[in-house]
Amino acid sequence: RHWHPGLACGRIWGLKTLVLMRLRSALLMFASCVSMTAANPPAANADAGPAATATRRDVPTGKWSISAATHAADGSTTVSARLAADAPTASGFGNVVPQLVVRFKSGRVSAYILFDTYLGEGETAAKLTFGAGEPEIQRWPISDDGRAAFVAGDALAFVDRLKRVKTFSIEVTPRHAKPVTVRFTPTGIEAVMKALFAGAVNATG
Repeated sequence: RHWHPGLACGRIWGLKTLVLMRLRSALLMFASCVSMTAANPPAANADAGPAATATRRDVPTGKWSISAATHAADGSTTVSARLAADAPTASGFGNVVPQLVVRFKSGRVSAYILFDTYLGEGETAAKLTFGAGEPEIQRWPISDDGRAAFVAGDALAFVDRLKRVKTFSIEVTPRHAKPVTVRFTPTGIEAVMKALFAGAVNATG
């Protein structure tokens, strides 16, 4: 065989182009993953699982936001509505802003409050106050990671009570800490629930 400089240069140039194209694709994929993770941080253990796609949008009424995540493992979609507390609360790591979350997943509605501080295990005694009503004590299940508490009983009944009041507050006692009271203003929850179910219907069909 005779060595031809032009042929060798062509092969080297082609190899360089292929390497650059693969490197560019890898960088774009990495940037996409980082962007999705930053925009949609996981909430306690409630929406655990890898999300193939995720979207977020504001609801026109109130301070709610709605996000939808399609999970790569089984193709299911979770639609969640979130409302930030009226004020931050203190935790062992500084101030945090709890969130009230209503979600539609696998055909079921659930609701929980992400306190973002360690509550303990099992259940927590929750003192609830709807508007100007009398406080009531309920036992709410704690999430696996201890940072959230789920509404006991019928989540839709809980949502219906929120529709009839201007404020809602909950008091819990985190593990090895003083009681904390969190207040929410659930204005616009009617529009939120419509958007929640509309998002779930669109996602499933």
